[in-house]
Amino acid sequence: MRQAGPEGGNFKKMNGKLLLAFLFAAASASGAVVRVVSTAADKTGAWESAYLNINEAVTAAGVDGTIIFKNGTYNLTESITLTADNQTLKGETRMGVVLNGQNSVRIVNAGTFKTPNFKSLTFRNGRATAGGAIYLNAAGTAPVFDDCDFFDNTATDGRGGAIFCNEPGNGTYTSCRFFNNKVDAPQSQRNGLGGAISHYNYARRESTRSTYTDCVFSNNSVCAGYTEGGAVNTPGHATFTRCTLIDNKATTLNSSPFGGVLRVGKDLVIDSCTISGPNMAGSSGYGSFTVCSGTTVITNCTFRNIVGANANGFILDQGGHNVTVTLDGDSALSRQVSKG
Repeated sequence: MRQAGPEGGNFKKMNGKLLLAFLFAAASASGAVVRVVSTAADKTGAWESAYLNINEAVTAAGVDGTIIFKNGTYNLTESITLTADNQTLKGETRMGVVLNGQNSVRIVNAGTFKTPNFKSLTFRNGRATAGGAIYLNAAGTAPVFDDCDFFDNTATDGRGGAIFCNEPGNGTYTSCRFFNNKVDAPQSQRNGLGGAISHYNYARRESTRSTYTDCVFSNNSVCAGYTEGGAVNTPGHATFTRCTLIDNKATTLNSSPFGGVLRVGKDLVIDSCTISGPNMAGSSGYGSFTVCSGTTVITNCTFRNIVGANANGFILDQGGHNVTVTLDGDSALSRQVSKG
């Protein structure tokens, strides 16, 4: 009589159980919720099994995973590196979690992973060549930022003092604040793009859409050989709703800067915003807002201390692409629209 061997029924049943266990473990790892604390003393109650090492927590979270930070300050000596698509980094409460780059490291490197989500986090003192706080490099990525603050982040080689998105898709920013972020690239040959945010790659002009709702941009700046966008630089469409833009500026070493506040490649919509100078137009530069093509619509806005708008216009149609501008009947500002 033939005995059951490796190819027999008992082995097949065992093998099937192992396969099911493996698949269950893999499914559990995907979309996991993990927690992080800044000190061992915080590992109590619901946080008892929390990670002390942030990157270990990110790896454990997997695709669609969520990493929750307990309130505290996390002084980083290396970047937080995302490891999968659709990962969420979330603070316990608004303004309760500070991710501090200590002016020595970039805070988050999203790499080529798509659609990261960030909620209720403060990014402070990040420093890198591009994207002092966050660097994204996935083609068509669509990052989401909600209730986040970006303070005192620096890019030293030209792009995105706080955030640099190299292959942008649709970025969404809601209730975020950007204070004192800067691109500081004083070398005469360098380009400086977006003191707070830079979305790059003008080949994606038509498909790139970024929206900013209830956000504040204050005292962000860019200084380089050639500059665009004291606060934001994007190649595509941009919509600002109920935002405040105060004292953002672009200065340049070799030529006149474009967009003391914004430089936008396609359509620009600004609705119900407060916009204030005095250095909005980049002193000798071209326009507080520089738009390359499409339609610019500015409605229901409050303008204060606009003294930086010079002969080159409050809004510059860069390259003379017949940009259509609507300024909600403000004749004083309407006269300061020019074509480059």
